[in-house]
Amino acid sequence: MKKFISILSTYPWILYTIAILLLFPALLINLGINPVYLASDEAIRALVSLEMIISDDYITPTLQGEIYLKKPPLFNWIIIVFFKIFGNYEELALRLPTILSCLIFGLIIILFLKKHLGKEGGLIIALIVLTSGRILFWDSFLGLIDITFSVVIFLNFMVIYHFFRKGSYLWLFLLSYLLTAVAFMFKGLPAVVFQGITLLVLFISEKKFLKLISFKHVFGILLFFILTGFYYIVYLNANQDAFHNIIYVLFEQSTRRTGLRFGILRTIEHIFIFPFEVWYHFAPWTILIVFLFRKKCLSQIFSNSFIKYNALIFIFNIIVYWISPEVFPRYLFMFLPLLYTVLYYLMKSASKPTGFIIVSYFFFSIMLIAAAGSVVLNFINTFDDINLRLIKSLFLLLCFSSLIYLYLKIKSQRMVIVVIFLLVLRIGFDWFILPTRAKTVQEFKDQALYVAELTKGEKLYVYKNTVYQHGSSFYISAGRNDILRIIHDNFDKDAYYIVYPYMLEGREYINYYDFEIEWNRRKIKLVRFTDW
Repeated sequence: MKKFISILSTYPWILYTIAILLLFPALLINLGINPVYLASDEAIRALVSLEMIISDDYITPTLQGEIYLKKPPLFNWIIIVFFKIFGNYEELALRLPTILSCLIFGLIIILFLKKHLGKEGGLIIALIVLTSGRILFWDSFLGLIDITFSVVIFLNFMVIYHFFRKGSYLWLFLLSYLLTAVAFMFKGLPAVVFQGITLLVLFISEKKFLKLISFKHVFGILLFFILTGFYYIVYLNANQDAFHNIIYVLFEQSTRRTGLRFGILRTIEHIFIFPFEVWYHFAPWTILIVFLFRKKCLSQIFSNSFIKYNALIFIFNIIVYWISPEVFPRYLFMFLPLLYTVLYYLMKSASKPTGFIIVSYFFFSIMLIAAAGSVVLNFINTFDDINLRLIKSLFLLLCFSSLIYLYLKIKSQRMVIVVIFLLVLRIGFDWFILPTRAKTVQEFKDQALYVAELTKGEKLYVYKNTVYQHGSSFYISAGRNDILRIIHDNFDKDAYYIVYPYMLEGREYINYYDFEIEWNRRKIKLVRFTDW
């Protein structure tokens, strides 16, 4: 055993290789086992993409047949490519773009950070970002836009710094506005906000503000408007008189989560709790924040131009969300490499042991809890239906115990050992939590597919203001290969309707199916009216 420990200590690349290889089973096991999260943004992405395929209109996004302008369509086009490659609308095809984005995110982090923190520093920060709690145990197995969007925004942060240091301002503006245009086509105006803040912070902090007032900058801005404008010109050509709707929706989406909507009291409350939410959602690595609380911290940060850039860009960009009461953790992914770059640098620069002791005991405690939990899995009734439960739990126990031993023996490589631990923990999550969670929502998918089968070849609508969850609409539309539209007037007397029971009072109808929606298990019916 001592020889084995000696080999790992001498050749730490073995541990890093194990971590990289574990990424694939950790991210892919049971990726498609859960139905689309029915009332979530994942369902919206899936449904909009599906409706573009069914309508054969890849310019005008729709949601349940109604024009959808809240997000430009670039991410939908990516999902469509995967749907067509797989030849189906399965959950695996929907979620693979997220996995690909995770891997690209890691590669970009390594590519840019290794120049400033060394190969090991770049690699460990990439692994830290991908194993942060919110990414590893939630967003990495959903077909959401945010990781892909964050890849482009973080790449833009790095491109701006790279060409600024080279003094290549034309390339800086052209490439950064190109990336801003790409990011805009994912999520709209937030991309422009990040671009503006980043350029102002960098050029002002480096006392080169006048460089922003130049034809080179104008060329970059023009490139942005040409690229984004091309799509909207094509869109407006297909949808006359829609310009005011585009402008309204883009601005509404960009301000709806801010204090402008929620008021001063809610904003003040959010400002106070936001740092604690960040710490919680991106644990366990946010424990590295302890290295901020020591003397000469600021002087160390400002003594290194790259670290200073990461710190300033992080602080001034995250303010946008810090003062916005309704913020989801996934909106912050592009800031994680910035934060962890600063924390890693401070950790490596630390001379006193206090921070290391806190971090070491913190991770050691988590690993012990996980090892104990792997045994407890065999006594929880919820997991009775898990195949090979005993073998899987023993495997986890063996892995956790071995990693605890390595953690105690190879102090110089504790961070990558924790990464490996978290990836094994995710594999356990894939084995036990994802199948259990799938069982709780499978019935809603089955109901939707039954409605699709029952009405296939017939007309079917959502009646008036009946709120039917987008995930169920996705399965019905996919099963029928027809868009499930909402209808408010000009009703078809021969059609089926999905309707709330209270809307049937005083009406004559034939009831074909009673089912529920996931949200509050609200009752719903499939009917045909007979009293037109």
